[in-house]
Formats: sequence, C-alpha cells, structure tokens
Amino acid sequence: MVILTLKIKLVIIAIILCIIFKCTYNIFYKETNKIYIFAATSLGPVLQNIVNNIGHDFNIILNIASSSTISHQIKNGAVCDIVILANTQWMDYLSLHKKILVSSRLNFLSNSLVFIKNINALRLTSNILDFIDNNNLYISIANPNFVPAGKYVFCALKYFSLFNKYKKFLLLASNVRLALLWIEKYEAPIGVVYYTDINFSKYISIIANIPTFTHIDILYSLAKCTDNYNKFNFFYVYRFLYYFKNIGQRIFLKYNFKYLQ
Repeated sequence: MVILTLKIKLVIIAIILCIIFKCTYNIFYKETNKIYIFAATSLGPVLQNIVNNIGHDFNIILNIASSSTISHQIKNGAVCDIVILANTQWMDYLSLHKKILVSSRLNFLSNSLVFIKNINALRLTSNILDFIDNNNLYISIANPNFVPAGKYVFCALKYFSLFNKYKKFLLLASNVRLALLWIEKYEAPIGVVYYTDINFSKYISIIANIPTFTHIDILYSLAKCTDNYNKFNFFYVYRFLYYFKNIGQRIFLKYNFKYLQ
C-alpha cells in the first residue's frame, strides 16, 4: 500500500512537472519566436506586404516611424532585432552607440525624389518657380531637421540656390507619408516625396524628377541589433532574413525601389 501510494505521488509529481515544462516552453517559444522590425516610414506598406507573404512562419512585430525616431528609440533601449533606415547617417549613429552588429550592416535599396502635385491643382505653367511665386503655393516636404526625405530635398534646394527664397513656402511634415497626405488633402497642392510614394496615391501626378546629382544617394540600410541579439532568437532572425531576401526582392521591385543586392 505504501509502495502504491508512493507511485501515485511520483506520477502526480511527473504530471505537474510536464504541465510546468509545457507552459514554460510555450511562453518561451512565443517570446523567442518574436521578431521586432523597426523600419523607415517610406517602407511601411512594402514591409507589410512582405510580412503578409511570409509572416505565417513568424511572429513579426513591425514598428514604422521616421528614421530619426527609430534611431533614438533603439539608442534608448527599445527591443529590436532588425532595423531598416532610409539614411546611412542614422545607421552610423546607431553604430557609434554600438546598437547594431556592424558586420550585418547592408545598403540594399535606393530611391529617388519626385516633384508632385495634387491632380486637382491648377494647370501648372512651364516655369514652375514663377507659378509658385505668383500663387503663393505651399510646398509639402518632410522636415529636413530630422527626416531623411526632408534632408535630401533640402540638399536639392540648396544645390539650385532656392532654399532661402522658398523656405517661407515650405510646409514641414514629421515624415514623408504625411507630406504626401497633405498634398492629397490639398493642404499644399505641390510637394516633394520619394518616387516610390506615388504607388500609394491616386490623387497625385508627377511634375518632374529631382536629379540625383543634387543630393547624396538615397540608400536604405539594414542591420541586426545588438541588445536583443541572443542565442535564443538568432535562428528566427536568420531564417526571416533568408525569406526576406528571396521574397522581398520581388516585392521591392514591384514598388519601384531599386534593389542593390
């Protein structure tokens, strides 16, 4: 009887341990299976498309914001596995603060700028600058003080010695997608955005392409972060990047990005 009671106790203990192990494993698996991706605003819809194509194999948490906002979040300790920025200088900033694995850093996309207008805007004259002067038009752009898209526009305006003359007309947005939205909503009838942004609006048309020699190259950098890089989640990160490279290339090209490698 004593032996039987002991066996029953051992069985009960074994069952309890199995339940604890299973619960612990499930919690652990769910946490390590999470992949936190921080990406520039201009990549938001594209990454969502990629996640929809390969996300069933992963638990992907997307954080979409301006490159400057993302960089400060990571620098201040935000949990992130993969970061994709629209400006190499902000990636330099993260590298300086030892927040990325330098060996994983990769410039893999490029973009360009376009001068656009709301489709309902008045017919523009051949001399767009005179048209702006005569009609006191606001020009919607991303804020050059901290948004990469705005910095590129600022460089282009400086190249043509136009910034000081037209700065009073500039309507500064916190990110490039907001700059596009203001043009759609006619808050400003014209503006400058990325070429790839024209995919997301049927209310705008291109006036002109901004020459690439007027600003530094628009490069998107990808890197793995250091703070959340450990032996428990690295397998999922590498597996995701494998699919990201093979499936993502086709999707990036579909959205008119130039894929570098």
